[in-house]
Amino acid sequence: MAEVLGSYVLGTDEIPVLEIGVQSENQAVEIKFDYTAWHELYGDGDIGIMLLRKGDEQAFPAILTTEQDEDGNYIATWVVDAVATANIGSGKAQLAYIAGTQVKKTIIFRFVIKKSLYSGDPIDYLPVVVLDEEFIYIENRLGLPHPVEPPLVVAILNSELIAIEERLEDNDE
Repeated sequence: MAEVLGSYVLGTDEIPVLEIGVQSENQAVEIKFDYTAWHELYGDGDIGIMLLRKGDEQAFPAILTTEQDEDGNYIATWVVDAVATANIGSGKAQLAYIAGTQVKKTIIFRFVIKKSLYSGDPIDYLPVVVLDEEFIYIENRLGLPHPVEPPLVVAILNSELIAIEERLEDNDE
C-alpha cells in the first residue's frame, strides 16, 4: 500500500508542485484526484494522465485507476511508479477528461523527483549480517564490553562495515 501524497478536487483545488519521490522509488506514494465536477459537467467519460519528465522529448501515459467512493465521488488514483521517478528534476503532468472522442477538460501541474544517494541497485540497501564470532572480533577490536547477551545478530549496512574496517586498520598503525 502506498502513502497518500495528496488528494485534490479538480476544478476547485489548485495542485501545488508535488514532490513525488526520490529517483527510482516504485509505488511508494499515490495521488488522488476527485473528478466528480468534471463528470457532472461533461457526462460519462474517462480520465487519463500524461507525464513529461525532465529530459524527455515526448509525454507518455501513466496508469490511473478509477473508482466511485462511498459518497458517490469519482476518484482517480495515480500510484507513482519507477518509470515516473526515473529522471531527476522537475516535470509536468497533464490530466485530461475525455467524453466520447473529445477532450473536455485538462489540468497541468508540476512535479519534482529528487536525486537518489545510491546507484540504483536495490542490493545496495541490503545489510551485511555479522554473526556472533565476527561481532566478537569487531567488539574486541573496538574495546566494546563483552559478553553481549545472545542471540547476537547485528546488521550493519555495507558502508558502515567498511567504515569499521577502516577504523580497525587505522588503530593497527
